[in-house]
Amino acid sequence: MKTAMRLLEYEKELGTKEVYSIVAVACYFNQCFRECSKAFVKLERLPELSDKEREKYENLAIALFSRN
Repeated sequence: MKTAMRLLEYEKELGTKEVYSIVAVACYFNQCFRECSKAFVKLERLPELSDKEREKYENLAIALFSRN
């Protein structure tokens, strides 16, 4: 998870969507739900997402956080 969080420093080089996706997965499996939620919020607010993609991220976040 620490490595995933370090990726935030390279957001411009690697791409925002890719970096925050990795951070969200790593945080979820390490049960760091606060950081995972922040990553999902960042993903949901990306301007290049279509409405369908945004809805998928929202539904995934709801499914994950309703269990935990």
